[in-house]
Amino acid sequence: MKICRFVFFFLLIGLTVRAQQTPLDDLNQSRIKVQTTGMWVLSSWAVANIAYGGIAAARGEGSNKYFNRMNVYWNVVNLGIAAPALIGSLRQRKSPPTSLDQSIEDLHSIEKTLLLNAGLDLAYMTGGLYLLEKAKNTPDKQDRFRGFGQSILLQGGFLLLFDAANYLALRQSHRQAAEILKKVQFTGQSVRVVLTF
Repeated sequence: MKICRFVFFFLLIGLTVRAQQTPLDDLNQSRIKVQTTGMWVLSSWAVANIAYGGIAAARGEGSNKYFNRMNVYWNVVNLGIAAPALIGSLRQRKSPPTSLDQSIEDLHSIEKTLLLNAGLDLAYMTGGLYLLEKAKNTPDKQDRFRGFGQSILLQGGFLLLFDAANYLALRQSHRQAAEILKKVQFTGQSVRVVLTF
């Protein structure tokens, strides 16, 4: 009976130790959670815009028809980007990177992409403003330019907020990476990792 208790005790301790996550696991899970949540949000936005925009464009008149048409066109592209990215982040959840180097590289890559996208979002919004201005001087295509301009301004604004929110959420992962790197010490001749228990 004592042997059974002894074996059970060590099995329980072994399971507890195995269940604990490392700081690297936390870093990866945090980043993957931000990515996955972001792609769910973008996919939902795209599906809602496609569904509503398709119905409203068929029933709409004037600039409203063009506004909803552009929302559909724009969000077909958004969905084409978001769906594969969502699938990729769900796959990565099952097998995240195992090295700190790869984890930090993934984090930096996503951050750079979000910053580039934010610049593109501003360009989209500028394009939308241009079309709104062009609508004033083109009476025969006024509805088209106004509707498309309003839509591009809306979509660019949403994407700018989306990219900014994701970038700020990933900054928390950046702090986690910094905490991991603080534990690595280089003396000039050796590298050590300091673990606190």
